[in-house]
Amino acid sequence: MNRGLQTAACKCGPDYIDPMFHSRIIGAKSANLDLHFFSENTLRYLFAKNAADRDVSIIEGVMGYYDGLGLTSTKASSYEVAQVTDSPVVLVVNAKGASLSVLAVIQGFLNFAPKSNIRGVLLNQCSPMAYTALSKAIEDRLGVACYGYLPKMEDRFCFSDLGSERIPIIQNCAKGCAGRYAQNYAHLWSALKIEF
Repeated sequence: MNRGLQTAACKCGPDYIDPMFHSRIIGAKSANLDLHFFSENTLRYLFAKNAADRDVSIIEGVMGYYDGLGLTSTKASSYEVAQVTDSPVVLVVNAKGASLSVLAVIQGFLNFAPKSNIRGVLLNQCSPMAYTALSKAIEDRLGVACYGYLPKMEDRFCFSDLGSERIPIIQNCAKGCAGRYAQNYAHLWSALKIEF
């Protein structure tokens, strides 16, 4: 958003709030990608249409990466959307209060299903000291890139009310606090160069 890239955003599943947020707050073209309602070909078409004339397309997952319809299926999950769109994945992993167990969690995601498409991770709620050690261990032992971390965010904002009078306030917050966190702690430029 702050780098001048033309961005397309997609959301896995039928959620209408996130695509509305993407378009109204960060100014990105946005669409839903839902394998419960769309065939694989329709989903690929919608993804390609939304990504046309864009520098980068981001697909926001739904729930946990493998969580699909029901409790035991990957149907309509973020994993299935990544398979159908043949998209590389940066997995956001909660690192709060953990150390080496973070690697076990990541390894579980990498090995849970064939062709996970996971090419990197972003550690959430991680301290700078823990990130230094964990990122090296993740890259050395698991062979996936670590694209930074996000510390515990102190400044929070409720984005659920997107009334027109609140949009400028929320846009400033997105450019300010969220942008600051992403710029200072995440290495997302590197993630944009993922080879698949």
